Amino acid sequence: MKPGDPSQSTEATAVELAAEPARNGSHVAKAPQVLAAGSRQGAPVADEPQGSGAAGAAGAAAGAAGAASVANAVTGRPLNAAANREDQAARRLQWGDVAIQVAFVVFLIGAWHVAHYFLVTRSGAWSGALFPSPRQVFDWLWDGFGLSYFTHSYLKVPGQDAPHSFWQAALQKEYPRAIGASLLRLVIGYSIAVSIGFPLGLLVARFSLAEKTIGWLSLSLQSLPSICWIPLAILWLGRFGVWPILLVTILGALFATIVAVADGIRNVPPLLARAGRTLGADGARLYFGVLLPAALPGIVTGLKIGWSFAWRSLMAAELIVNSGGLGFLLENDRANGDSEGVVASILVIIVIGLGLQALIFAPVERRLQSLWGLSGTRS
Repeated sequence: MKPGDPSQSTEATAVELAAEPARNGSHVAKAPQVLAAGSRQGAPVADEPQGSGAAGAAGAAAGAAGAASVANAVTGRPLNAAANREDQAARRLQWGDVAIQVAFVVFLIGAWHVAHYFLVTRSGAWSGALFPSPRQVFDWLWDGFGLSYFTHSYLKVPGQDAPHSFWQAALQKEYPRAIGASLLRLVIGYSIAVSIGFPLGLLVARFSLAEKTIGWLSLSLQSLPSICWIPLAILWLGRFGVWPILLVTILGALFATIVAVADGIRNVPPLLARAGRTLGADGARLYFGVLLPAALPGIVTGLKIGWSFAWRSLMAAELIVNSGGLGFLLENDRANGDSEGVVASILVIIVIGLGLQALIFAPVERRLQSLWGLSGTRS
């Protein structure tokens, strides 16, 4: 290989970039896997000048080898076995966490039962109508989901025929219908918020003007409690119907999504951007091939935060707008003085929130953390 060959400089730069994180004793996130994948698939990763004939072919081969060496040194295939071991350790840790959480919930229920016994049953310091026991709440949920159909204690809903199956019994009760209505509104509102907020977040992270205008406005409105949007939504769209609820849900999640996506991209280590430019990625290719994949763990965390904002906004809107859903059911139980119904509805809202996080966001976060080399940081 001749001195001054472009491919030689590419290999030297590759070795330098690969050695830098090792000298610093740090781990580099696995975002440049996109570059490595492009190299393994034969995609060009640098636009360096190539010679003609055999010299050009040799330069191209050396350049590809240099790019592959950077990608493999930073993220490559030798780390796959370690990533699999980290996945297995994370699963074991996850089941351990579940056991701890279940034990903690059992402890809380026991403390609740003890408090009810001393405050209500024994001393009478508190009315049972205001402080229900765990058994009362359990019975309320059992009948509210139609499970009493199996124990032959099902209370027929006035104005409806006796159910012939559990499915019919469940659909006649309030909780399945309310949960279905709330989840449908959540999916619609959150999807609209993400479809608008995600590209706006990319613009805020990419352009200074967007950061000073859209980013500043989003950060300001994110601090506004979502319940403050309800009076305006009622004035615009009325007190009844689904549209004011959807508007509050969208606005509650939109600004949090914009801020989270922009912050996720800004927090990408500068080393990855320098490595991408060295390998010939610039402009849109650098942005979508290096920066955006590297920002995925932070973006997913931000989307989870946006979802939590959407869920809280939805519940706040349903509490006030009379159009069904879990929030409306909660307010209806409050108006009727059913404390066990209020507590039961609160528990259902909490369980749904935890369930959606555990089934959707937590697996995606764990997978991304494993692929990007971010797992194993918790003691």
